[in-house]
Amino acid sequence: MLRGVRATDDRRNFISVIAAAGMAALSCSSVGRFMSAFAQTPIAAKRSLIDVHHHIVPPFYLSENRDRIVAAGGGRINPAYLSWTPEQSLAAMDKHGVATAVLSLSTAAYWFGDREAAVRTARRVNEYAADLVRSHPGRFGFFAIIPLPDTEASLREIEYAYSVLKAEGIGLVTSYDDKWLGHPDYQPVFGELNRRKAVVFVHPTTPLCCRTLLPDVSPYSLKFHKILPGQ
Repeated sequence: MLRGVRATDDRRNFISVIAAAGMAALSCSSVGRFMSAFAQTPIAAKRSLIDVHHHIVPPFYLSENRDRIVAAGGGRINPAYLSWTPEQSLAAMDKHGVATAVLSLSTAAYWFGDREAAVRTARRVNEYAADLVRSHPGRFGFFAIIPLPDTEASLREIEYAYSVLKAEGIGLVTSYDDKWLGHPDYQPVFGELNRRKAVVFVHPTTPLCCRTLLPDVSPYSLKFHKILPGQ
């Protein structure tokens, strides 16, 4: 029992250290801009949180990729996709005391097997998110997406995202075209991110192999939950 208690404490300490390190890395990126923006933009005292997991659904992205999103979701689409607006995000942030949200594209995005479309989508989504940041000083930042598995195009988008759009970091999903992030093909991209000391936001996604594991159950439900014996 004592060993179990010590292990629990060690895990808690480990999680605390990791969380602190993550926030420190984020604060060393462009989040410093948020704090100066707060000084210029009066914010109600109740707003004190920074939300780093805040999805957007650009209208053009939904209209152009709806069928693909449904397929990636195992034949379903989250109703929130259909009603999202920037105003809805701001209202939810105000309601829950969120001062700033770091935006990222929803998880069904990024890659549908078409390299040219992925390059176009990444640029349009990143420019859309950057425009929201400019339009709402102090309220939004964003994680730029890149068109993996195209490594050359991804390197170009990283440069554009940081140099022109001033992104807070880069948003990735856990696999692209059934290649996980540790695949050797992605080494040039991670080498560049490491060189920049980039903040990287990684979101789970459903690989091609596992979108219909259980009938009538969305793969998104499976990836966020685990079934324990006896349940």
